[in-house]
Amino acid sequence: MKHQTGWSPEDSDMPPPVLPENRDANPEDMSTFGVIEHLVASGRDYARIEGERQKLRVGIAMAGVRRAAIVTAASVFLLLGLLAALPLAIIWILAPYIGPLGATAAVFVGGFLFVWLLIVVAKATFRSMLRRIGFRRERG
Repeated sequence: MKHQTGWSPEDSDMPPPVLPENRDANPEDMSTFGVIEHLVASGRDYARIEGERQKLRVGIAMAGVRRAAIVTAASVFLLLGLLAALPLAIIWILAPYIGPLGATAAVFVGGFLFVWLLIVVAKATFRSMLRRIGFRRERG
């Protein structure tokens, strides 16, 4: 008998639950010991399946946090790179075409727009992860 946790992917190599032989019997026909044995087996199954579910939930959370951290780190490194390369870009490349003030404005606006875009992606990734693991409800 395959147990479904409701979370994907299901692990197909799980051992079957250990249940008493008379688990399909009418509960009124079972002895007190049989009922207790059935209760303990059901509790073990529930605990095992709930443990699998929580492991999967933590895995989803960690994947979301990792992805958001990578995008955030990329945006920080890009910001630092932009700040380091800004004088060279203004003087050497852009100044002859649009003047020194235009070059300064173009580099800052373009760089900060790209950093803002990366931060928005990281925020959306984090919110999506929270929704997937059940900490945020969908609005609608």
